[in-house]
Amino acid sequence: MEEASKLTEKEIIRAERNSGIVSGELREIQIQNYLRKKEQKETRERELREGLQLYKSGKYEEALEKFESVLGSKLEINEASVASYNVACCYSKLNQIQAGLSALKDALQLDFLL
Repeated sequence: MEEASKLTEKEIIRAERNSGIVSGELREIQIQNYLRKKEQKETRERELREGLQLYKSGKYEEALEKFESVLGSKLEINEASVASYNVACCYSKLNQIQAGLSALKDALQLDFLL
């Protein structure tokens, strides 16, 4: 029963913003959200770098897995464009033309949003 009475993060933020009071709990939520997003961004950047190294080494299947993994996370538009382009390159090297063209189309559409 106690679990049901606890407020979600969104509810805490809204309640405190509506009351005009910013508590330590709200600050802690903000800090945790920031740190989580920073860690996710660092992970995406690392995955992209690893994918590029694998691609340069001719390990296209492994590189593809890294790039597809990046695309599965919450990305900024420029990250999604780069990852989609790299996915297209991997498919091209693997002689999977249709999949490569599809990924290239995604990359181009995302690039126009920049």
